Amino acid sequence: MPTAKPQTASINIFINGESISLTDSSNNTLTDALTIYQQQNTALSNFALALNGEFISRADHPNTALKPNDSIDIFAPIQGG
Repeated sequence: MPTAKPQTASINIFINGESISLTDSSNNTLTDALTIYQQQNTALSNFALALNGEFISRADHPNTALKPNDSIDIFAPIQGG
């Protein structure tokens, strides 16, 4: 009799209002979410990021854990004069 594979749970987060599903693990980070987002969208090299309305420095992305329904806003630089 075949053994059923355990189902992998996932969490949903939002990046610029778009729902993104991440494999549920205790160590989902901003870096993980950005990697998935950049695979699906134009890669950004310069940007600022806010998690639930709070600015997170680039150095803190790998250490910032995500929770279900977190909201990430990515801001690209605006050029002008």
